[in-house]
Amino acid sequence: QWGFRKAGLGGLTFSAAIPQDEGDPGSVNLALAELSVSSLDNTRLGLFRFDGFKGDLNVPGDVPVAGTFDFGRLDLTGIRTKLFSDAFMVGLQPLLNPGEPADIAALYKDYTSPLESGIDGVDWSGLKADFSGLKFDVSPARAVIKRNADDVVTAIDAPRTTFKFTADSSGGTLGAMGLMVLAM
Repeated sequence: QWGFRKAGLGGLTFSAAIPQDEGDPGSVNLALAELSVSSLDNTRLGLFRFDGFKGDLNVPGDVPVAGTFDFGRLDLTGIRTKLFSDAFMVGLQPLLNPGEPADIAALYKDYTSPLESGIDGVDWSGLKADFSGLKFDVSPARAVIKRNADDVVTAIDAPRTTFKFTADSSGGTLGAMGLMVLAM
């Protein structure tokens, strides 16, 4: 048996100027606070975390685009790595053995419930993006997968989350274009 406690990257930043033929250059700035995996053993990954991915963008020009986004924090817990590795191997098999078709039935051999997603929980703080009058907001999203004593999924508790798309023509060209699309 093998595994590890935690592996990850953190505190990553990227900044660049966006050259323009005329006028001031634009810019892009991105940051990622954490990308990590924790508590891996032969068949499960305890936690996958994607946190603090945010940035800003400023592109001058004929259709200027400026704005910010914040992806928030996404945690996936109890990931059944065997389900995903088996699916990967089924897809890889025809490449390793040309002429042999993929064994599609093998994809489903460990699925014990139509509710099986391969994870035990999702916790997302939500997303906020605003680019030149075009806004996209996602409220926090959570899901808890419930299993019986045989480890079979019996229920999924996923309270409602909202995806809100708005456009404001006074915010910029993208907002004006988005407003036209929403008006159709």
